[in-house]
Amino acid sequence: MTEPLPVIISGDGSAEIEGVPVPVVPGEPVDVAILDTLHGYARSRDAPVTASITDPDAGYTALIRVDPDGSSTLLEQHRDDEDDDEDDDEDDAPSEPGTPAAPAAPAAPAVEVPRRKAVPQSDDEYQPPGLLQRPLVLGSVGVTVAVLVIGTLVALGTTSSADNHQQTADTAPTPVDLQPTPPTGYISVTPTLSSRTLP
Repeated sequence: MTEPLPVIISGDGSAEIEGVPVPVVPGEPVDVAILDTLHGYARSRDAPVTASITDPDAGYTALIRVDPDGSSTLLEQHRDDEDDDEDDDEDDAPSEPGTPAAPAAPAAPAVEVPRRKAVPQSDDEYQPPGLLQRPLVLGSVGVTVAVLVIGTLVALGTTSSADNHQQTADTAPTPVDLQPTPPTGYISVTPTLSSRTLP
């Protein structure tokens, strides 16, 4: 197995791999940037890459392997305070060779390290949101549906109004001139409607 690449995380949130700064996109966690960079190394070498990630401020060290496909495996991890506990146990050991060793104290329960939210480690693992979960698509679908519904209602309302107007025009009686004709000295042969002839 080759020597793991040394990765150092600084207190300011930056990181270096073999002394080279890791590019971090604003808003991206440094651990994602480290894994992406290690994935690039593994792809360029077409072989798995191991790295020893050390965060001196947190007293944490992890050994990971990143494969060319982007998957990563945590090989081991430990905190510096665990090493101090082991050193204390060695100091407490009896110095005389013939003395029986005292029974070991029960081991402290394992400290649960809070895990960060799982973040995709490569483009292969990225699951894009569904089509209707994207705001732009959802908004445009909503606008399209609203336009169709409103357009249909307007068209139906216009047609119904025009039909009602046409129906009213068809059933309305034609206006009759009910004005009396002025008296004349001669008799007309053509019949005309007048108020006298109407029942």
